[in-house]
Amino acid sequence: MAHTSLEQDAAERPSLSFAYSDGEYTNYPAGPCPLEVQTAATTRCSLTGRRLASLPRFAITAGLDYQRPVGDGEVFVHVEIASRSGFNGDPSLSRFTYVRGYNLTNANLGYRFADGLELIVWARNLLDADYIQNLTIQAGNSGLIVGTPSDPRTIRGDDPLPHVILLKQMNKRRNLGSGGRGASV
Repeated sequence: MAHTSLEQDAAERPSLSFAYSDGEYTNYPAGPCPLEVQTAATTRCSLTGRRLASLPRFAITAGLDYQRPVGDGEVFVHVEIASRSGFNGDPSLSRFTYVRGYNLTNANLGYRFADGLELIVWARNLLDADYIQNLTIQAGNSGLIVGTPSDPRTIRGDDPLPHVILLKQMNKRRNLGSGGRGASV
């Protein structure tokens, strides 16, 4: 198996990562056969010199982090975009298991209070990309192809404040119940 890779990272506030991979089977004379050439007599196929399965030729990730003081805390934003070129998802390299390239966008927006507490709204697959993560052929020559679809767009908020308010209320009750000399939480 041969694999050549080139990667470049920039660790600045906007960030960019680029990877190029060119991998191939150097000696695989008895590999699995693609569905489109299988017959009752087909037992093995040579994959020597063919691209490695599940290896996109290009992978690019770009990110942006932004922070700005607001009041006693700061607002922050993070956006990340990941792109992958197409690849074959099964070692047989069947044309039926080719996974098309895709772009995925994730983001979050939040406020960080001076005491470190954060309120965050985050999104996964923000642009609701419809893609296949992987495809493979079920063992046993049944013709069954199994795949994993993309995750749906998910937007959610993480809100730790009710817990903090509850702790502050418990602390206040303890202090009042002990004449103001109670332990703090």
